[in-house]
Amino acid sequence: MRRVANILTLAALALAACDVEVPVGVAPSEGREFVAVIRESGAQQVDLLLVIDDSGTMEEKQQAVKGALTGELFALFDELPSLHVGVISTNMGGDADPLCAGAGDDGRLISEPRVATDCGEVIVNGNFISDIRLMDGSRLQNYQGELPSALGCLVELGTDGCGFEQPFAAALRATDPGVNPDFLRPGALLAVLFVTDED
Repeated sequence: MRRVANILTLAALALAACDVEVPVGVAPSEGREFVAVIRESGAQQVDLLLVIDDSGTMEEKQQAVKGALTGELFALFDELPSLHVGVISTNMGGDADPLCAGAGDDGRLISEPRVATDCGEVIVNGNFISDIRLMDGSRLQNYQGELPSALGCLVELGTDGCGFEQPFAAALRATDPGVNPDFLRPGALLAVLFVTDED
């Protein structure tokens, strides 16, 4: 039986008429399929925060999410809403392990590839991806190339992060305007995607 993985639930984002399940891949070592659940919203502005676990067990899961972003997920939209997309890690430090020194990434948005080697020197001009739909239907973008590939370069954070994951604390910290200015917009729908294999 297919399981909807708690590591990959994307709520309130799509413009579809009903819930849609999107297979995003299988982790061979665990033998289960990961599915993104996308629920109806109709929002014209969406601020999407991806909280990516970068601890030692996450390589396959990060690759599965990267594959979904560059494949099925964005293909669901007839027309993308105006997007802000930010990526953070679950590394907030706070543990005796050397990988957890200090405050880790402290909820700060990550705008440069950490693992991907085929993304060029700069893919995002700023701390997050901005892809705004203009009145004439054109898009104002602050990144190079296509949205799925640009975001795919960011979500593969590697596995050298703190094993004491704090996804909710990281998400809360990331929504502080003092930490990540201009990411959240008044009136925009905030959607949070957690990619982790631990609570």
